[in-house]
Amino acid sequence: MQAFDEQLVKRLLEIEEQLDQLLEEERFEEMSTLLDERKLILEKFTDIPVELAKKIFQADQNRMEKIKHLMEQISQQAKQSKQGQTGLNAYKSLLEQTTNKLDKLT
Repeated sequence: MQAFDEQLVKRLLEIEEQLDQLLEEERFEEMSTLLDERKLILEKFTDIPVELAKKIFQADQNRMEKIKHLMEQISQQAKQSKQGQTGLNAYKSLLEQTTNKLDKLT
């Protein structure tokens, strides 16, 4: 049974590395698939090593912080985009008003 657990540990460590790589590449959909696989593997353990559990927990905490940071960046970009769009709309409106005034003069 111990060899079985060793294989599970090996696969879990591979998944952890892949999760970090996918996060760096912002390939979130693929992360979801790996997290599902990791859950299934964890359910098969007869006795999960405490150090492994701590390592996975810490890695998840770090990933959540990175994802939170990425979400904040996306939110900021969306706000800037909205402000830019508002500015362009105001300019377009001003340009149309000026064009209408010029048309009336000619």
